[in-house]
Amino acid sequence: MFRSVILILILAFSLTGCASNSPTPDKGNIKEDRAKSNPPQSITINNIDFEVVNEVPELNEMPHDRGFRAIEKEDGYLILISMGEKNTGGYSIEVLNVVDNEGITTIITKVTAPEKDQITTQAITYPKTAIKIAKNISPNFYVVDDKGKAYNAIP
Repeated sequence: MFRSVILILILAFSLTGCASNSPTPDKGNIKEDRAKSNPPQSITINNIDFEVVNEVPELNEMPHDRGFRAIEKEDGYLILISMGEKNTGGYSIEVLNVVDNEGITTIITKVTAPEKDQITTQAITYPKTAIKIAKNISPNFYVVDDKGKAYNAIP
């Protein structure tokens, strides 16, 4: 009997000794502390000014494939964009926006095609456009149309 009382006392002391009087941190507090020490990063998107310059000799030297070419100049970049070969007239390409998003310069274009019943010239055409962009941007270019179809880079 004396042994069982001592065993119960030892067991009681060992269980109460395991309990800690120090407060345990709440998981919510840990997240809050982490949020204070590491604030969320935001994505920086900058609109880039551009100038349409369709009267450049490089545009005539551009291959007739669908794609784009970036040429570095002294005062900026010349970006040539081609829709590729079209079977009729009535097609055009227009640059809508240029944005710099975390080191990628994205050029968004709008492609216009003739209406289904529209009378057009019956000639093979190669719609192209060119823009000039300042040099203070990332030379990592990505060109896409307004429907999300990307243009390939043409060397």
